[in-house]
Amino acid sequence: MLLAINPGGIAQSVPGTQTRDPAFGLPAIWIEPRTRDAAQVLGYTVVDCATVIATHINHLLLSHAGQLLGRQEVQALIDHIGKFAPKLVDDVVPKLIPLATMQRVLQNLLDEGVPIRDMRTIVETLADAAQRTTDATELTAQVRSALRASIAQTLFGMTRELSVIALDPELEKVLVQSVSGAGSDVPAIEPGLVDLIQRGAAQAAQRQEDMGLAPTLLVPDRLRGRVLSLYSLCWNMLPLGGLLAGVLAAAVSARFAVLVGGAVVAANALLFLASRRLRALR
Repeated sequence: MLLAINPGGIAQSVPGTQTRDPAFGLPAIWIEPRTRDAAQVLGYTVVDCATVIATHINHLLLSHAGQLLGRQEVQALIDHIGKFAPKLVDDVVPKLIPLATMQRVLQNLLDEGVPIRDMRTIVETLADAAQRTTDATELTAQVRSALRASIAQTLFGMTRELSVIALDPELEKVLVQSVSGAGSDVPAIEPGLVDLIQRGAAQAAQRQEDMGLAPTLLVPDRLRGRVLSLYSLCWNMLPLGGLLAGVLAAAVSARFAVLVGGAVVAANALLFLASRRLRALR
């Protein structure tokens, strides 16, 4: 079996089992090898099962890179840059900021999908910013600003025009007032407004993807952290179960994948009921 992925804008289908690409959530179809040429002619991206699994695992690693970055890995990065700029590293870690703060800054960047390959720029920016603050969030903002060119290139390549999503002026005004009037670190945003923002973001992102563009939201700096936390709840949250079901459908059949999924749900239900009974007996 092969996976034919619809990159967006393809209306004509091919024979097979409808599914979604487990890495990026794009509509896809499990097809027979003999249908490969027909799918490619229509514009589908056709990949084999091994590529699907490898791509999904790579996506999972990138999505959780911040959690995987420990202090040992951070120390290795510092030691590497120290070979080329020893004085710079000695002046920053641990004199200005501790290793734990450096780790938190790098984790924040990775959680936002910002590459940390340019460690020299990161350390140089921290050397300047750490003289004013040692707060990891503030330091992350300074580093992110310093990496703006590489971030833009990652998202848009070498294009001269950037197509982005912007907040409605009235919505932006409401969000600013919510943040200003919260009186705490957690802005008071009504649940209804949160739902409106998330649904609007998902629709706007889908339109961008349908046009082959990277969904990029432009917000004021003071709203960035809060808006990011809201959108992270509805973006890039793809279940691993979709990959497993797709693999089973490819290896055996779609019916078998559904039966296995049902069996897993039934087993979990039985375990849940059994655990409740055991607790009752105790």
